[in-house]
Amino acid sequence: MPLYLTTEAECSPMDLGISAGGPKASVEASIQRWQTPDIEIFKKLFDLFDKLQANIHRVQWIGWSFLALGRSEPFADWRKRLPFLINNIRIGYIFGEQRLHEKAQRRSLPTGRVPDNEVYRDLRPGVMITSKSTDQAKYDVMATSGVCLRSPSGAKYITVAKHGFPGGVGDHVLHPSRDGHFIAEVDKVFGETDIALAKLADVRYSRETFSAADGPVRPFRNFLYSKHSRIGELIFMDTPFNGRCEGVLMKTDCLRIPADEPADQVRYIMGHFAYFGNGADTLFDGCCGGVIWNSDHDILGQFRFQQEGSDELCYCPSFDVLGSSGYTISDA
Repeated sequence: MPLYLTTEAECSPMDLGISAGGPKASVEASIQRWQTPDIEIFKKLFDLFDKLQANIHRVQWIGWSFLALGRSEPFADWRKRLPFLINNIRIGYIFGEQRLHEKAQRRSLPTGRVPDNEVYRDLRPGVMITSKSTDQAKYDVMATSGVCLRSPSGAKYITVAKHGFPGGVGDHVLHPSRDGHFIAEVDKVFGETDIALAKLADVRYSRETFSAADGPVRPFRNFLYSKHSRIGELIFMDTPFNGRCEGVLMKTDCLRIPADEPADQVRYIMGHFAYFGNGADTLFDGCCGGVIWNSDHDILGQFRFQQEGSDELCYCPSFDVLGSSGYTISDA
């Protein structure tokens, strides 16, 4: 069971939202506690909130309850009109702008913690990378390399954080710094997910991350789709700035945004919120792009940012979009 320790009497690890007092509601779906809903169920929930004019743009699952998030209260008496239960599952509401960081930032590294900027000939998830487009900058914008993928056509890519490569498509991925080696070129971006794919140059790239001191060498297996994730399960990340991190999956998230294509009115982005330590600011600038995996070495997604506030939850966009597009985990 997850354990949260704090010295503050009113502190909690997660905001559960405010309950409403309106009548029960339902959607045509089977929703079971501790079974993560698939994206179609989230879409039905958004449809329900649209009918209620609730102005909800984000719905989250925490294992036994939903959270519905909106940028502002839809009407003054919303607590009397919005449902308390949907399909007999409790739902909490959070209204107001959410304070989020686009990436984890820290002014300085703790004493004794030195990032791993070594040059690796045999590359793998978790090595230091940077963007060629920062050549004229006074400092490197550092990031963490992701997992190697095989496209449906057989081409080899690695996952990277889109915001770490401001040049976009065509930007060069260098290891470990801008004075280092060219290893890949950004070739595809996936909308607002912050996931990008960089096509590998003629380099070796393993599907195994660095081994834990007390663990065996295990290659990554498959993508773990959001609907198969389990709230409360242990998850892991390994970056050149933090080393091996262990955390807990706290929420599965579905964000609805306007679509780029006129034919589609909205798009849905699946992701996760994870907890990597008892409120401590432990994640540094540069973790972005580090892959998140579970005890079975199945990959859920990649690190994007740490949420501002007391809970310090970290947002990780899901790799659902990659699996559904035909990409598979591979070596190069």
